[in-house]
Amino acid sequence: FQALNPFWVVVASPVLAAIYTRLGSKGKDLTMPMKFTLGMFLCALGFLTAAAAGMWFADAQGLTSPWFIVLVYLFQSLGELLISALGLAMVAALVPQHLMGFILGMWFLTQAAAFLLGGYVATFTAVPENITDPLQTLPIYTGVFSKIGLVTLAVTVVMAIMVPWLNRMINTPGTEQ
Repeated sequence: FQALNPFWVVVASPVLAAIYTRLGSKGKDLTMPMKFTLGMFLCALGFLTAAAAGMWFADAQGLTSPWFIVLVYLFQSLGELLISALGLAMVAALVPQHLMGFILGMWFLTQAAAFLLGGYVATFTAVPENITDPLQTLPIYTGVFSKIGLVTLAVTVVMAIMVPWLNRMINTPGTEQ
């Protein structure tokens, strides 16, 4: 399953590029803040799909269809494309040239902090060594995935509320250098 993320990135990148081109040709291009918000929503959807699979679609042995993993990777990979790749593009587009190196460094430092936080959050899925039954581990995973999904969804709502303000900030004359 670990090959699914690069698979979806390779498959989805040209599709997203075509969508952006089509929307742009119609004058309906999504703004960067809107793309970020959509990416965050897709990440939330990925976590909530994983939680729902365990809560409502697990069989009597506590197992779910592997197709849920494929779907989760699709949502997470699309979210990654909309957030990570756009982040670098946004830095390049909005940051004055004399601050470019510093801000790019901060971008990657922020990612490092996020990876550290992700490692900490992953400890919440730790299963005691003596437990191997999927029926016992399923509530641990579904609980963590649902909490992460709900927090990510809340962040998405905050981001959606901020989109008009961020669009004005980005398009304010004198902010580009």
